[in-house]
Amino acid sequence: MTCVLRGKQDSCRYTDDKPNRNLQVEAPGSKGGSSSPESSPSAKESPDLSGFGYSDVNAHNVLGIFKKLGHLETGLTHTPHCKSNTVSLSHASSETYRAVIKRLPCRTCVDHLVQVFFTEVNWQFAIVDRNVFDDQLKEYYRYQSASILEPQHEIPIDQLTFPALLFQIIGLAVQFLPAQAVQSLHSACLRGIPRDGKRDPQSCHTIQLLNLVGKNAINLTYIQAEFLWISWLKNCGFIAEAWHALAQTIMDAQDIGLHRDDGKVDAIDAEDVCEQLWQLVLRRRTMLYLYLWDSEMGIVLGKSFTLTLSDCNLVPPTDCEIPTNRKSTAPLPRSPNEKPNEYTIRFLESRLTSTLHEVKALEAEGPYPRDYSKVERLHQQALGYIDDIPAIYRSENPDTSYDLECPWLPAQREYLCSGAWLFVLSIHRTYLFSIPKSREAIMRSGIETLRAQQRFFNCLQPHHYKLFTLTYLSAEPAISMLAVLITFPKEHGDLVGEAFRCIREALWRLNQIRDTNKIAGPGADVIQNLLGRAELKHKHVLTGNAESLTTSTRSSELSSVTPSSYPESLQGSSLNPGNTEQQAQYHAPQFLNMADWSSLSTFQQTNTSAQPYSNTSYAFNEFPLRPLADLAYHDLTTSQPFDLGSQGNGSAFDASVGWQHMAPQFLGTFDDNSFWNFMNTSTLTFADANS
Repeated sequence: MTCVLRGKQDSCRYTDDKPNRNLQVEAPGSKGGSSSPESSPSAKESPDLSGFGYSDVNAHNVLGIFKKLGHLETGLTHTPHCKSNTVSLSHASSETYRAVIKRLPCRTCVDHLVQVFFTEVNWQFAIVDRNVFDDQLKEYYRYQSASILEPQHEIPIDQLTFPALLFQIIGLAVQFLPAQAVQSLHSACLRGIPRDGKRDPQSCHTIQLLNLVGKNAINLTYIQAEFLWISWLKNCGFIAEAWHALAQTIMDAQDIGLHRDDGKVDAIDAEDVCEQLWQLVLRRRTMLYLYLWDSEMGIVLGKSFTLTLSDCNLVPPTDCEIPTNRKSTAPLPRSPNEKPNEYTIRFLESRLTSTLHEVKALEAEGPYPRDYSKVERLHQQALGYIDDIPAIYRSENPDTSYDLECPWLPAQREYLCSGAWLFVLSIHRTYLFSIPKSREAIMRSGIETLRAQQRFFNCLQPHHYKLFTLTYLSAEPAISMLAVLITFPKEHGDLVGEAFRCIREALWRLNQIRDTNKIAGPGADVIQNLLGRAELKHKHVLTGNAESLTTSTRSSELSSVTPSSYPESLQGSSLNPGNTEQQAQYHAPQFLNMADWSSLSTFQQTNTSAQPYSNTSYAFNEFPLRPLADLAYHDLTTSQPFDLGSQGNGSAFDASVGWQHMAPQFLGTFDDNSFWNFMNTSTLTFADANS
């Protein structure tokens, strides 16, 4: 990192090889020319290429060559052009701006909703810092009270982008509003604030304000508002729209150079240095969030990555609390045993998901990798990451010293655990139908993911049920495991019982939240349909388990199930560390021990075009199973109730049940050799089920 302190007569240049460390001082005037800008040719107005759209942070395009040419001729380094901090609004834009900001709730309601956001929502993303936001909020109201906007009025960019962020914070606060918090709000103030996602996403107040800002005036607040809008879209079930919005946000972030972090800070005094260092921390955090979301959505939905490592210069942000006074202290990283902050989990998560691009590269090779040892290496790295999770965040025997001070910590702890095990599953998902070793890893990691998801669910309140993570972290492992149970019924006999128990638990959770979570219903319907097929394949195992029979997946039982029928394991609780003792009593079982890979038979590549290993006559194409992509882009809901108990003798595994009640009712078009097309082939499935 380089920091330049500009004085009246000379300058001091601070250099730092690593971010946020002690600054070292170089002697003034040790570098650069002695000519003053006033006397140099570069001070004269030169032709401008900005209208061509060239990146200002890439030195290898035509604009970069033009700058380099000027440097060679004058001997002076090009000083980046400072963007104007104001924009001029036309009459129509001015009217739009005034009309939109009038829809803000009163100051009392705004303050209350801001508090709700930072209590109930921000721990999920930690994209906005409370201390920085409070300063922005004060400045916004100070400007609004001292200025009356007129047509063609020059307005600070912050006064356009901050209310967009404020509207999005209010929207998320209303989306996750606790029932008791409604009493403190004025109903008239909430009129026009979307909360159910039924309106056109493009018509929301945030987008209306952001559309007033030209692409040449984007700032960090603009990116934060876009990021929170993406999270709002995902919670509303607009998955496709969220992915496209994420791609646009990444491009906007690249426009302001968030992806090319050179660590330079240009300041006039020490206080300004500290403030800009904290701004650098926020910029790095925001870029890391965008990278993580792009990678995770690309893997889960099977989309191409918008952002690649070759495009970025990602510097890990400092894991620290951002103080109220950012002029007298510099960022210093917290020690592993110090109190965590809401961002800490993202710092830990980034260590694991940084390898998602390697997973994507292996996935491109298809179900028969050229070198399976690369898969094993990623697997071992993931297990090493899980073993190295700090005691504060590990799920097994955690250090709960800070749970009372940080009420969001128990939920973050279980989210991190489930996300880590889902990453293990993602490594092997491409090889589900081809490599037995990967199927075992899918079964074991799927069980651990669903266990952690149940504990995560126990940490939440009903107003958190709109969280998109509650659906995809349950549907992904459940459907992947059911694919193994259906297509390879003779494998993993020691895991079958626990796998069915965890899947039923996941189905119960999705049914509990389907009225508030837009994606939960389709996910529950698909799992319910596949679960009945899997039980038919494993009835010889399950019929010997009386406990398993009592929790069969008849739709009539699922629709009438209540929390009391699932004692500690399914009791929903508040976001309150006081419930961790109750959870620990039920979740005493330890992690499944992943098999020692050295003791398993080594996969040897002999023929990349060979058919998948299977005792059946069908084969699947080279694409991995993507449950969330299917749920987002196809209608996989059952078109009629799935009822195994309406006919026959009432047994969940009664072979006399009419096949019309077992027939899949998935809608949509799928590849002829895809897994979902196979699940649509009722005759083949029914014949296999009774063989």
